[in-house]
Amino acid sequence: EVCGLPWKACAVKKERNGSFHLGVFLYHRQSDSDIWSIDVSGSISLLNTDGEQKKNFTVNTTFNREVPNWGCPDLCEWENLTDEAKVINTGC
Repeated sequence: EVCGLPWKACAVKKERNGSFHLGVFLYHRQSDSDIWSIDVSGSISLLNTDGEQKKNFTVNTTFNREVPNWGCPDLCEWENLTDEAKVINTGC
């Protein structure tokens, strides 16, 4: 849960030609009928296995449901995000 609300965070790693990108999504598992936009602000830190190298990423954007892919070209379809098993097993 995020901030005590019934939201769940999902991190998806997609490997492409020896590199990867990490997608982080927030979604509500019960219903999306009243959700039209999401303001996201935060940071992500990645550590390698020995803990010596650290990379920080900052996210500050608005996802808008009224535009394709919520305004983010790499974002999964909403139906895939609300299907928890599909997100975990296929990475969208």
